[in-house]
Amino acid sequence: KDFSDLPRKYKMCITGETNPSTQPEINDVAFYAVTREVNGEKEVGFHVRVGGGLSTQPHLSQKLDIFVKPEQLVDVARGITEIFRDDGYRKSRNHARLKFLVADWGAEKFKEVLIQHLGWTPDPATDWQEPSSLDYPNYTGIHPQKQAGKFWVCVSVLTGRVNSAQLLAAAEISEKYCEGSVRTTHNQNIIFPNVDEAQLPEVKAALKAAGFEWEVSEFKRGGVSCTGTEFCNLALTETKGRLKEVVAYLESKLLWDEPIRIHITGCPNSCGQHYIGDVGLYGCKARLNDGTQVEAYDVCLGGRLGSDAKFVRPIHKKVPATLVKYALENVLRNYKAHKSEGESFGQFVDRHTNDQLAEYLGL
Repeated sequence: KDFSDLPRKYKMCITGETNPSTQPEINDVAFYAVTREVNGEKEVGFHVRVGGGLSTQPHLSQKLDIFVKPEQLVDVARGITEIFRDDGYRKSRNHARLKFLVADWGAEKFKEVLIQHLGWTPDPATDWQEPSSLDYPNYTGIHPQKQAGKFWVCVSVLTGRVNSAQLLAAAEISEKYCEGSVRTTHNQNIIFPNVDEAQLPEVKAALKAAGFEWEVSEFKRGGVSCTGTEFCNLALTETKGRLKEVVAYLESKLLWDEPIRIHITGCPNSCGQHYIGDVGLYGCKARLNDGTQVEAYDVCLGGRLGSDAKFVRPIHKKVPATLVKYALENVLRNYKAHKSEGESFGQFVDRHTNDQLAEYLGL
């Protein structure tokens, strides 16, 4: 009951690995595991970030200078939530998110108020190297678990949509081989854990029979889309079919061997998280020369998470939806042709102006 009247939505994430898979940079509150050395002994704890979020006004979360021991985590989460409850903005629905309070206060003031709520002072954050965007995990494939003889399989589900037969097959595979467990990822993919090594051939055969794939192109591995006009009243454009069309086209035209994330969203609320994609497509409407109104996208480039986190830059607005796949082929070909040695796509975008990148789109 103490927290039954929070301002609007409140997204909290926690991860226990060094490469955070829970996207702490864009959550209201994020705890992610780190280690430090105390008297020659390794100690596991958490770093804390607050104030992230996307929607129409995106903010990257800010790191609090604290190291939280596992037994302290609930108290810290409670203290942060009390701040949101007591000081979070309520007058305007569009500003009733923790990110706006953190942006106004800054991380240092937020930490000071948190200490007042806690009644004790956490240790300072450890000196720990944040993973770069190039190290951000993408789980598609077959991987060994910590437990000897156990594996987990992550299948690609482009757009996150499965049919009824696939859903029933996933449940059956989970019950028979995965101790009744199945998980989903923020890339809209599905993980089947706890598979015995001896049963991997059976699981692979069952997954293939259901139409699931785990050896896929980088375009499929990194594709994300929102619901789109098919089922969402807020969307301005269709998204899931469009992403499948774009991915299939790029697969047919380009040999691609490095991570590339194409995020597509059909309205300003950013459910497809276009702000953090290497390529972000933001749905809108455009009027052609003959006066016809068509679905279109703002083509944005250069988003990422990690130590070098940043949001996309809008490069070309109101590109008719039917032309998007050709524009992306052009910019990716230009990247391959003009990139420096070892340069990622995000780094390539960083060192070019919007005008240069717009020219590479070839529109």
